[in-house]
Amino acid sequence: MRVLTIEGFGGERGDEGFVYEGEAYLFRFTIGSPETFFRLQFPYVVKTLNIDPRQVYKLSLYGRPGVGLYDVRLYVSFIKKPTKSQVDALRKAPPPDTEERYGGCDHLLIEFEDILETISPAMKRRLLKSLRREKADRR
Repeated sequence: MRVLTIEGFGGERGDEGFVYEGEAYLFRFTIGSPETFFRLQFPYVVKTLNIDPRQVYKLSLYGRPGVGLYDVRLYVSFIKKPTKSQVDALRKAPPPDTEERYGGCDHLLIEFEDILETISPAMKRRLLKSLRREKADRR
């Protein structure tokens, strides 16, 4: 999909806005847990694709009751599309030192916590149980 980004829409600051042309990609990941995705996998995606996290213009989490969240869809806007080797690198697991090398995405975790506040109590309990299980398995 082609994307036109207009910065400073309508010259709201008195200047003419800039137009950036690029492409948008949908990346779909199956995940073990949202906590692992935000802590390890998302920073690895950002680093591997060499993007600014703000290029992700939509992030959707999907799941089912009783199963939890297992599917992430990232919509990323690129000025220069990713290379085949960058995309192929996403097939591999992040290296063990990913968290230390790339840092976590704390701002995304905060947004995720905000989302949790709006879901049903039953779904929240299931999700928190899944996250606790994931955390215990890491130890």
